[in-house]
Amino acid sequence: VLVVEDDLDIRENLQQILELDGYFVETVGSLAEARRTQGWGRYFAIILDRHLADGKAEELIPAIKAASSDIAIIVITGLPDVESTVSALRLRVEDFFLKPFNPDVLRASLAQILRARRAEKRAAEAERLAIIGQMMAGIAHESRNAIQRIQSGIDLLKLDVHDPELVTHLEKIEDANTSLKSMLDEIRDYA
Repeated sequence: VLVVEDDLDIRENLQQILELDGYFVETVGSLAEARRTQGWGRYFAIILDRHLADGKAEELIPAIKAASSDIAIIVITGLPDVESTVSALRLRVEDFFLKPFNPDVLRASLAQILRARRAEKRAAEAERLAIIGQMMAGIAHESRNAIQRIQSGIDLLKLDVHDPELVTHLEKIEDANTSLKSMLDEIRDYA
């Protein structure tokens, strides 16, 4: 979690609370420091004070979202007004707190965001696996046509070939074709 807060006491308090909950926390005290922070994508969440000495959170949020849409942004402010609330909603932040805030409410918000992210990942993984299953079923189905053509060719050759050595080779080809058909049937059934 990255905490962007110009009040040292609040910044240290947030860091202690979050570290007690097992989060790795980095802190900065200004928008300029936050802009210099490399790799925003490594953060699960950014807790951002709305009114910093060198600007407002709204100046940084679009850059964070552009860098990684997966980052949860929580805005905190000591100056409640309609403008800041509307601005936060327009910028699609995950949560918005007034100072002083209840640490348990912050914890619950982060836990909810984490649950939502995990659910999104599970859904994406399920969709990916479904696509793989459909693709495998399609491959297995389309391969049956080729396997049937191979078997037809083997059957026709058996009618014309009388050399025992060639018949043995044809039987090996037929066994391999049967094994391939069986494997593709298993893939299709599994998919």
